[in-house]
Amino acid sequence: MTGTVVRERATLPAFLLLAFGFTWAVWVPRALESAGVLDSRWASGLGAGWAYGPAVAAVLTAAWAGRPALRELGARLTRWRVGVRWWAVVLAGPAVL
Repeated sequence: MTGTVVRERATLPAFLLLAFGFTWAVWVPRALESAGVLDSRWASGLGAGWAYGPAVAAVLTAAWAGRPALRELGARLTRWRVGVRWWAVVLAGPAVL
């Protein structure tokens, strides 16, 4: 087995470990703070961090897998899967309402 094949097989477990690790690193201190075990407010400042855990994990895992994986991730994020009409509804809808 070459190094590339091993990396490709290990990307899903690596992503899952990183995503759960980043997310739990935010939620455990917040849960301890809300239970009164932790007596500081720094954990509340981490509040928005849980939403970025899987995204950071995806970028790190793609970077670890190699440059083609990063390119594919970027291409998937920027690919339009719906018509322009629906983008207009999503972007202009809140302003109209």
